[in-house]
Amino acid sequence: MLPKQETPGRFVIQDIKTGSYLRHDGTGLDHPYDDVNSSDDATVWRTLEHVSYVLWWYVDMHSPYRIIDLETGDRFVKNKARGIPHVMPEPYNPELLQPQGGNKE
Repeated sequence: MLPKQETPGRFVIQDIKTGSYLRHDGTGLDHPYDDVNSSDDATVWRTLEHVSYVLWWYVDMHSPYRIIDLETGDRFVKNKARGIPHVMPEPYNPELLQPQGGNKE
């Protein structure tokens, strides 16, 4: 069996419509996140695989969200054609909101 490859980085989830970011609220609810205005206040995940899993299973599936890599600026959205929990690069659209803040730890 091949070792699982992980894509390291610093990833946040952003609501595409509102531009707000998600911060885990510590509960076990179906959508355990609060909206925050800056990526500096958002929960940061360390691998694309982990944040992809979170996006598929714990984030409101009826709202459009993207994953942003704070280190590279790369953006990802759900790949519904491929299935759970795959994501794909977000198509370039200059009208969409850009990440905010440095979120430095």
